[in-house]
Amino acid sequence: MPRRGFRLGGAIVTVAATFVGFGAPAAAAATGSIACGTKVVTSVRLHHDLLGCPGDGLVVGAPGITIDLNGHTISGTNAPGREGVADDGYGHVIVEHGTIRTFFVNGVGLRHAPASLVHGLTIRAIGSGGVDGQFSTGIAVDNSPATRISGNDISNDVVAFEADGIVVKTSPGTRIDHNRLNRNSWDGLFVFASPLSRVDGNVADANPNNGMEVNGSSDRTRVTGNETSRNGNVGIAAGAMRRAVIDWNTAGRNGFGMNAEDTGLFFFDLRDSEVAHNTASRNIVGIDLFGGLHGSRGNHVVGNVANDNQLIGVVIDTGDGGTLTNGANNNAVVGNVANGNRGSVVDDGGGIGVFGTGNRIEHNHANGNSANGFLVRTAGNTLIRNVANRNAAHGIDAVTGTTDGGGNHAHRNQPPQCLGVVCHDEESAATPLTRTLWE
Repeated sequence: MPRRGFRLGGAIVTVAATFVGFGAPAAAAATGSIACGTKVVTSVRLHHDLLGCPGDGLVVGAPGITIDLNGHTISGTNAPGREGVADDGYGHVIVEHGTIRTFFVNGVGLRHAPASLVHGLTIRAIGSGGVDGQFSTGIAVDNSPATRISGNDISNDVVAFEADGIVVKTSPGTRIDHNRLNRNSWDGLFVFASPLSRVDGNVADANPNNGMEVNGSSDRTRVTGNETSRNGNVGIAAGAMRRAVIDWNTAGRNGFGMNAEDTGLFFFDLRDSEVAHNTASRNIVGIDLFGGLHGSRGNHVVGNVANDNQLIGVVIDTGDGGTLTNGANNNAVVGNVANGNRGSVVDDGGGIGVFGTGNRIEHNHANGNSANGFLVRTAGNTLIRNVANRNAAHGIDAVTGTTDGGGNHAHRNQPPQCLGVVCHDEESAATPLTRTLWE
């Protein structure tokens, strides 16, 4: 069976979870000596380091066992095709408590190893020297449903084609929680085709591509309570899935690398999902609901905060190629705050920009932006009870064909306060709904 990091390529591919558990208790840990390349068929606890392994570090040879590194290190020689702990076909396995470093393919590779657990590992320098098409990762999970990856510290800060922190592929019900995924050579975390999974409480910092990406029919996955910062492309990307929940995440200072999206939170081809209570500040773009190839529809974008971004706070976007038919259409955008964003009128910057159609834009606040508070470029959207104060351009600038649902307020913007809808020209005391709706 091939060993690889399972990454599907370059930037984003546009194509409340249940964690089942990781198996029965293992047998008593062995106390005998163990060497590089040992096929482990019973539970083992290391009492010494395994350094400079010319092949694999350890190979799992039976289900239901525990490999406890006991604070020790397994290191390789960066030999082609080799990994720190290799598991091909044995489930309910636990790998824990130690350091794995300098293997070429994966730190830990789980293939057809369901209900396993990897936790408490420090993983470093996996994949060094990999060239185009050679994928590597700290922890790779393939066809291993109900696995848990928890409390690991992974940093593959090497020169490589793509050395990710964690990659999960075709493994429904996987939980990835409380890992530190910093300075990997591509993504911190990539989840593909793994519905009903949960990504929570992770930190992803200074990865050159995306901090985290969940993609490819990972329906009903929840991404919650994660922190992303200083990633070159996107803090958190999620798309090509339905009925997902992305909530209570933070994304700051993302998008200043060489790639295209440049966004704190980026969504594409997203359907019937909830994007709620996230904070995206000091990115190039705060939150972008992009249509993608097939459109983003039926989503609730609720109670998010997108302040102090370089271009714009929140974008309800077009589709791929700038088209409307596959845009972000027929979504509810309610109770969000987009203040102090610094883009210009020429760049369609400001607080909240709407480029799709059929969207309900209600009870949002966009104050103190360097362009318009609200920019609505396409017809067919409805604006209700929004507040736009002290913006450098208009409070609301909406095209003909926008439905005025009433109750919009705009004060101390560039006159006229609003275009395309009627606004009350007074300071509104309305409270944004950033922490009350959809809880």
